Amino acid sequence: MDGAITLYTSIAAHEKSDRMREALQQGGFPYQEKDVSTKP
Repeated sequence: MDGAITLYTSIAAHEKSDRMREALQQGGFPYQEKDVSTKP
């Protein structure tokens, strides 16, 4: 159980870092998680 949670957290963190990197490359700022749910 803990292993699965750790794996999921690692994947989520990796995806977040990739998106933040992409945003910075585009001249923007890293997105905030709470803002994502409000965007279409």
